[in-house]
Amino acid sequence: MIQQWLLIIGLAISTYISRLIGLEAMARIKASPLVELYFRYIPASMITALIVVQMMSQKMDTRIFRFPSLLLVSSGYSRC
Repeated sequence: MIQQWLLIIGLAISTYISRLIGLEAMARIKASPLVELYFRYIPASMITALIVVQMMSQKMDTRIFRFPSLLLVSSGYSRC
């Protein structure tokens, strides 16, 4: 059990360090306007992808919309 905790702690530390290095590197680099525009659309595209996956259901070899999810998303309902 202690080995699992050591692994979790080690991975958390390595993840934190790698993200810190990335943030420091990005703070020193000036991005072009095209790159900034690209990064501006990432949150909207991720939210859209998550919503579309939740709205669709796969039965057999066809994809169909799940109407309860479609109604909740279209009404602006939030489970938070």
